[in-house]
Amino acid sequence: MFSGHRASVTIKPTQAGPYTSTGRPSSQSWSLGESESSVDSVDTSGDPRENGSHDSLAEGLSEDPELQPLIFGLFLFVYLVTVLGNLLIIMATISDSHVHTPMYFFLSNLSFVDICITSTTIPKMLVNIQMQSKTIT
Repeated sequence: MFSGHRASVTIKPTQAGPYTSTGRPSSQSWSLGESESSVDSVDTSGDPRENGSHDSLAEGLSEDPELQPLIFGLFLFVYLVTVLGNLLIIMATISDSHVHTPMYFFLSNLSFVDICITSTTIPKMLVNIQMQSKTIT
């Protein structure tokens, strides 16, 4: 993380035009000047390139073991509703010839991408909840 990041912006008046940002006539308008930014130091002690580790730790929603089955069930339900809803959209688009238009083509592609994304992230999260693992690989 960055420690001690500071940036400054100077605003200087210029003679760029006869009107200000409010639309009123003026002999002076404003513009941004040069900006300066500097980083004092960068802490790389946790950098995976230095220590060879590529895993991250995830803080869970709750560390209470009694809430883990509830959280697992909730996310499993949301995952199943998402997949089934998107499959329903795809099947309705394919089966009805009246909706073979570009809009429904792109809608079914969006549903397919949504299935792919949720199928790569949510099952891994569900496994981590069951195993009570905080490692993200």
